Amino acid sequence: MKKKQILTTIAQFALCLLPIAYGFLLWPWLPERIPTHFNAAGVADGYQGKLEAILWMPLFFCAMEAVVALALRFDPKAEKHSAALRAIGLWTMPVLGNLVQACVFALAMGMEVPITQLILTGVGVLVLAVGNYLPKCKQNYTMGIRVPWTLDDPENWNKTHRFAGYLWMIGGAVLLLTPWFGLYWLLFPVLLVLVLLPIGYSFFLYMRKKQNPPQN
Repeated sequence: MKKKQILTTIAQFALCLLPIAYGFLLWPWLPERIPTHFNAAGVADGYQGKLEAILWMPLFFCAMEAVVALALRFDPKAEKHSAALRAIGLWTMPVLGNLVQACVFALAMGMEVPITQLILTGVGVLVLAVGNYLPKCKQNYTMGIRVPWTLDDPENWNKTHRFAGYLWMIGGAVLLLTPWFGLYWLLFPVLLVLVLLPIGYSFFLYMRKKQNPPQN
């Protein structure tokens, strides 16, 4: 790894762990029981002790960051990674972890924070950003729509990712607006469509090519 990549990786893991630092700074003002799980309406339905709440989520996001970083680092086709998608993948956990933990601490101290709206807005922005770059994603083993039919055929990969790019941008816009209009019931169907429709489209392309093979 180059020096710049090493420094960036250190910064990403440091950002994942940053909430521990400001958690201990806020220790005197935090209650003994801290809300750490919320339903779709943003109402707390799960609690942890103060120390556990400060440590658990940053360590979880740090572990997820390690999984993403290792998968990208040892992908045999790493040279084909989209630089933008790679950056999105590596910065998502640090940013999301800080957003979630800041909201948790604020709520614990009695502030009114629309945590569900903020987090789903963040997810919507993420989906929009990924959708914008999906068509530029080349064949690899860690990013994109990785199913047998896309990995086996560059043409299938390219067409599927162009389709998925448009779909994810539309889905991201819907997710962005959903929490602010109270349409939480849309969340699961939208996510299901974003995952399953590109896979179905890839299979459709595979079957069509199989039934009508190109003439030599």
